[in-house]
Amino acid sequence: MEAIKEHFPHPHIPAQPGMPTYDIIAAVHRKVKANAASVASTLGGGRHGLLGLTILPETYQTVTGYPFVAPVNPGNLPTIAPTATQAQIGEAVRQHKERLKIWKECVATDLALKNQILATFDEVYLKGLRNRHVGYQNVSIRDMIQHLYTNYGIITPAELDDNDARMRETFDPSKPIEELYEQIEDATDFADAAGAPYNAAQVLSRAYVLIHKTGVYNEACRDWRKKPEQEKTWEHFKEDFTKAHRDMIANRAVQPNPFQQANAVMEDFQEKTEAILEHMANSTIDTSTISTLTSQNETLQTQLANATTDLISMKTLVESLCKEVSELKESRSTNSRKRINRNKNDTSYCWTHGRTRNRLHTSESCRNKAEGHNSAATLTNKLGGSDRYCGDM
Repeated sequence: MEAIKEHFPHPHIPAQPGMPTYDIIAAVHRKVKANAASVASTLGGGRHGLLGLTILPETYQTVTGYPFVAPVNPGNLPTIAPTATQAQIGEAVRQHKERLKIWKECVATDLALKNQILATFDEVYLKGLRNRHVGYQNVSIRDMIQHLYTNYGIITPAELDDNDARMRETFDPSKPIEELYEQIEDATDFADAAGAPYNAAQVLSRAYVLIHKTGVYNEACRDWRKKPEQEKTWEHFKEDFTKAHRDMIANRAVQPNPFQQANAVMEDFQEKTEAILEHMANSTIDTSTISTLTSQNETLQTQLANATTDLISMKTLVESLCKEVSELKESRSTNSRKRINRNKNDTSYCWTHGRTRNRLHTSESCRNKAEGHNSAATLTNKLGGSDRYCGDM
């Protein structure tokens, strides 16, 4: 056990005397999770150590894309069929040794983590789990963490709602995308602590919506939608959109921004003008110097004019696009009204059959009149006739 603890990133967690709060429990829990994840294991996908010992199974499945099943004691001896061959016996013995090794490693890690919790919090806050005869032998590290959250890091339904709202807060793509991942994972951890974990579909859906709303990851979003369902995991989501964010930054770096260019030219112009004035105030300037400074000034003015022209061109383009969009909307609205009017005008009415698109079929010309048929009825004066198909009038 001590050998395992030596390789923990947090081998010594400071004591937390007094009644624990949610913030204190969560801070200790983060260190315990890091310690568990540092123990190499093939369980739960083989990429997250023994993290599965410290969080709910649903949460582990969500954040890793794999289930975590804690091993059970395989017993002291392997199970060998009476008719097994020598080769089969050898394989059974090998597999048993491997399962026994994995189980013992999990037990030792769980015990080391439990001892850390007992050394961090006053035991009075954990005694509800203690058995009078075997102590904490049958209590797991996950049981201890959940006990602390449930009894001292109490999370109300209103706080869960607030957590969900924080999870859905708009992401600013100008910031590091890691901030989005942290936003999602903080909410996931909070829900796990409350015993109401998000499933993988909920986490991925919320993260995708936030990414899509930015409007700058359209190609990556399209690729994500095409990805096979079994590959849509939180780990893959972070890999894919981290790459998309990196590409976006690279593209912005090589594309000149006329607004930034204008600002840079203006700042350069002001700095050089101030330097010229200061030099003129403190020095005797000959004709050639004045000529050089005048030329530089003209060059800067030309650069500023070009940048201003670019800005005006961009503004004109935006205004033109806005006008085209407005005209398109108006055109669609006009066409819609024409269709409505045409639908209303291209109809006729029959006392027996109601409204009809056959303009030759009227109350007067009807060939299959019902009893009491009134040949004088029209669409605007039905005279007690049928209302069939007249609902949109």
